[in-house]
Amino acid sequence: MSNDDNLARSSSKENGSAYILVLMVLLVLTLLGLVLAFITQSEVEVGANERNANRVFYGTEAGITAAVNNLSLASSRAAQDLRFMDPGSTTQGTHVVIPALLEVNTGPCNLCEINQGSDFQDITHSVAVTASRFARDSGGTETVLSTKNVDLMVEIQPFRPIVDVAADIAAKADKFK
Repeated sequence: MSNDDNLARSSSKENGSAYILVLMVLLVLTLLGLVLAFITQSEVEVGANERNANRVFYGTEAGITAAVNNLSLASSRAAQDLRFMDPGSTTQGTHVVIPALLEVNTGPCNLCEINQGSDFQDITHSVAVTASRFARDSGGTETVLSTKNVDLMVEIQPFRPIVDVAADIAAKADKFK
């Protein structure tokens, strides 16, 4: 046998090996592409969930601020129900429920020494705000995406007591039902 015959025999055994190698490389690259696409999709969903969680937290924070401002500026402990749609959206929004503030402690005003005999006091109030993100479908049905509850106790002094305590009585009765 000559060298040419040996070369021809060995090359006939290797016919198609490059094709198999290319197919295996393509399979690995396809799997890598699918994994990267899955990871990207997961990251997009995580980002959307984080955005919803942040928005609902900011909703509860806005509810706390609204309740404290309502108490400080208008001397009102009244419950509030706020609903906001996202700017430019008719399908997603935030619903904030602010129950009536409860008076939990009343004492002498530490800052009112010069007002001896006045009716100012140091009053502590409690409020528990609930906010939820919702999505509205074409039929108008709302689906809750996330919910957050925040409880706060706020002490305001000097504060003139609110004579009407009907809101406190009703809120306490609802709390113990």
